[in-house]
Amino acid sequence: MNHLWSSLCVGIISCFTLVIVCRRKNPLRCWKDFTKKTQVCKLACPKGSFSLVGMLSCHRHLTCAEIATIRQVRVITAGVVKKVYEAEWQGFAVALSTLTHPSLESDFRHNIEMHRELGHPNFTVDFLGSCGNTIVTELMELGSAQNLLALWAGPLQEHDTVAQRLALCADYVSILAHLHAHQRVMCDSNWLLKTLSQYLLRSDLSLRVNDLDALPSTRSAKAQCGEQPVQGDLLAPEQKSGHGCDTHCDIWKVPDVCYWFLGHGPESEGLKFRLFRVHRLCKAREPGQRPTAHALLCHYASILREMGTQHIKLHDPDKCI
Repeated sequence: MNHLWSSLCVGIISCFTLVIVCRRKNPLRCWKDFTKKTQVCKLACPKGSFSLVGMLSCHRHLTCAEIATIRQVRVITAGVVKKVYEAEWQGFAVALSTLTHPSLESDFRHNIEMHRELGHPNFTVDFLGSCGNTIVTELMELGSAQNLLALWAGPLQEHDTVAQRLALCADYVSILAHLHAHQRVMCDSNWLLKTLSQYLLRSDLSLRVNDLDALPSTRSAKAQCGEQPVQGDLLAPEQKSGHGCDTHCDIWKVPDVCYWFLGHGPESEGLKFRLFRVHRLCKAREPGQRPTAHALLCHYASILREMGTQHIKLHDPDKCI
């Protein structure tokens, strides 16, 4: 009897250990879905694989044969480089993008390459696979950051708080910090509305960058973002003068994007005043005098902590401004 009980205990402990090991191998990533008013989770998968909410295991990146089975549901948007569809794969909603015109194939392929190289669950939409001039990514049903005003005026009105708005500023610069760590600059961000369209909203109103087709490297030289003369309402002085662009150009644009997120409410105006000094540094005529994206993130995060919002976990808090 004692032997049987011992064996049973060992078996239970082994099973429990197996569960723990499996959970550690593929931990869950969870967040509050504001639209469904519940917590949702998906597995954190190793590079080369993915999971979606509701999947019980990670799946390798989709092959051409698997992508061929995807059913297109409707067109979400059509841009210069790609057309984006809401689609269905094995009962899961996904986003499927196809090349708009053969002359832009290099941009489209660059987007795929960047998703493979820079993909990160905290900063980019999840890459699910590609085949030729087709790419499949996770579907974010709230759409781009351009939709925020309509969402706050409608179904997500209760989440229109100054802390949530500042959290979007923090999300934006955290994505820039991720890209800058790889010496990449957001070339296709010379206009405010164009910039907002490149960032998608997860169901907890956090940002993920989606469009990576104009993300040149600045390791060996400055990038020439567009044909001269470059146009846009967010251009840094060095862009206007034709001297090329590096990560400092992205910093010049941060105050404009952040102020759009903050809006014009009384609390937001007070917060803008508090951010005036650091945002003035972003507008320094000399690029080298501008703060880094990481330093801006640290600054925003310190204010969020004062608000009682643990939105950002900093890896290097000593770099705060």
